[in-house]
Amino acid sequence: MSNKEMELLEARVAEAKREVQRLADERQHRLQSFLDMVKDDPTLLNVLHALSPAPSHAPTQPDSPKSAKVPPPAPQDDRLFKGGPVQHAYFLRVAEFLDSHGNLPQTASAICKAVGINLDNLNPVLYKTHNALFIKGGVPRRSVNWSLVDNWRELTQQDTAEAEREQPRKENQLNLGG
Repeated sequence: MSNKEMELLEARVAEAKREVQRLADERQHRLQSFLDMVKDDPTLLNVLHALSPAPSHAPTQPDSPKSAKVPPPAPQDDRLFKGGPVQHAYFLRVAEFLDSHGNLPQTASAICKAVGINLDNLNPVLYKTHNALFIKGGVPRRSVNWSLVDNWRELTQQDTAEAEREQPRKENQLNLGG
């Protein structure tokens, strides 16, 4: 093998190593984001457990001590916003910031800086737990700007009242087992 071929091969190996490192860093970032979401809302673990397929090995007997009791899936939640108290607290901080600035559209980065949370904690609020309360705008493939829907206060109060009415019923369901 000539020196030129050897250098080319070494360059390809170095590029492959950089790509593997980039993918590992990306995966680690995604995992950390997921762990942050679970830390903010531990009920996500129940959802994941309910969605995971049963083990493919031989089934255990129902009376066997090795058989795990799987909690029933959470009831469907028809509330406007999802998530736990941490996501709702983040939403309230974002809403206060946007409202204090005349509800002018802001980038996620600007919102993060203003309210003091990181993007990994803001994205679930914008895209999942409170997405019905935001208007998404901006230039495609550039920056996305966020503002609140005009009646966000009424929607939040209505949804909170519904959640409070549901709470005693959920507590009674939990106490039925003894």
